[in-house]
Amino acid sequence: MRRMTLCLLLGIPCALVGAIFAIRSPADENDQPNYHVILFACEREGNPPRFSHTWATFVKSARNESEKPTLDESITISWMPASGVIPLVFAVRGRNYSLKESLDWARERNSRVAAWGPISIRKELYDLASQRKDVLESGELAFKMLDAPVRPDRGTNCIHAVSDMVPGEMLETGLARGEDATRMVADHLREYMIRAEFNDAEILDLLDIRWDSIEHHTLESSVRR
Repeated sequence: MRRMTLCLLLGIPCALVGAIFAIRSPADENDQPNYHVILFACEREGNPPRFSHTWATFVKSARNESEKPTLDESITISWMPASGVIPLVFAVRGRNYSLKESLDWARERNSRVAAWGPISIRKELYDLASQRKDVLESGELAFKMLDAPVRPDRGTNCIHAVSDMVPGEMLETGLARGEDATRMVADHLREYMIRAEFNDAEILDLLDIRWDSIEHHTLESSVRR
């Protein structure tokens, strides 16, 4: 009888602890970070190289009790000459631009801006983007539009600044630029994406930029195989 009473007494705290964890688990799930990527392109009519650009913004967010996402951190990979002027031949000092700076650069040149996403991604890609940002901002790489002679260790263009963040075979884009190049980068990163065809519009509100002047696309219908 005493043994049964002792088991019951010991079992009550265990049951209470289990109930607490069961009650808290939905909140804990909401606190888990989520990761997204938005891929950008800009170009002008005729798509001259000096007015085209490819870049990406990676977003880390969490959902609060009201299930609205909140911004934790964002990373932009937007590699251009520090001067903002793209040379056709020479390697020059590069700079990693912010999202706002990239959009301002495009608008100052009357380039049309398009975006794909926000697309949910695996944490691994977000971490790779963070590492890539550190490399670009360390000054190790130059900017070179035709980057074959210097890629990947000495220089890169804007397209490969994004695509080369992932291990494995490097993406060859030839003379593609602007929207065509960004589609190729998106396809190159597809294995890290979750539901690549779905744009999570709520994430757009976390970034303090004007979306009304940006052409928005879903990836599934845009990526060319």
